[in-house]
Amino acid sequence: MKRMYLLAAGLVALSSCKEEPKPTAEVEKIPGIVLANMDTTISPKSDFYNYVNGNWMKYTEIPDDRTSWGGFSVLRKSTDDDVLKILATAKESGNYAADTDQAKALAIFDTKLDTTARNKAGITPIQPALDDIASIKNLNDLQTVLAKNPAVT
Repeated sequence: MKRMYLLAAGLVALSSCKEEPKPTAEVEKIPGIVLANMDTTISPKSDFYNYVNGNWMKYTEIPDDRTSWGGFSVLRKSTDDDVLKILATAKESGNYAADTDQAKALAIFDTKLDTTARNKAGITPIQPALDDIASIKNLNDLQTVLAKNPAVT
């Protein structure tokens, strides 16, 4: 009987030590250093810059609409795309009162895109600022124009 209890206790102990397979979850992409951009064929002692950036420079193409490309350019393009999506969604919803910040942002966006109206208006909207600039005769006038006219600064 004592052996039976020992055998049962042993089986319980062994089965409780069995490790259950954990469900495989999708690996989260962690921002930071991208090891794939490093050229590990180069010694970091002899050329650290190319060791760290080598593969990025070899395999990354500058987009046709850009003059340069780098980490901050990628971030800027991503942010611009996000803002355009947010504005498009807000415009489609059309549920903002005219005096809300959202409606004002949409109005500014539409104004910038309306090149026909901008071309028709010409320099008329900025003519007062241009007149102020033309009236500058000395340092004192310059300081006054800069202080009083936000369109000039």
